[in-house]
Amino acid sequence: MTKPLHQTSYTLIIAAGEGGTVIPAPGVYDVNSGVNINLSAMPFSGYVFQGWQGSINSSQPNIQVIMNQNMTLTATFIPDSGNGPGSGTTVVLPWLEFGLGALGLVLAYGRLSPNRGKKNNGKKEKDKRK
Repeated sequence: MTKPLHQTSYTLIIAAGEGGTVIPAPGVYDVNSGVNINLSAMPFSGYVFQGWQGSINSSQPNIQVIMNQNMTLTATFIPDSGNGPGSGTTVVLPWLEFGLGALGLVLAYGRLSPNRGKKNNGKKEKDKRK
């Protein structure tokens, strides 16, 4: 009889500071060794992403970690001052486009309206309010 292989797993703790959220959702996860985890930080309106802190420090909102140890990661956000680097930063999550199709594009890029303002075969209609 073959002895069963023992799979090593590690604990991943994900947190989000005030002003934003993260994907995967904040929580404690038991993850098998060697698994790649993609994390995305998304600021709420009025905030900008500042960085990841903890086991990995990064200023990039989208990061990938390989589980080879226990990790704690916290996404931090700061109020948007309206000026300076990162002000008004919008985080686009590529998986929205592929995971949700057109809905993902709307969520990631705003309203899709290729014919906005066009009627009558591309000609703008005159304003009839006089």
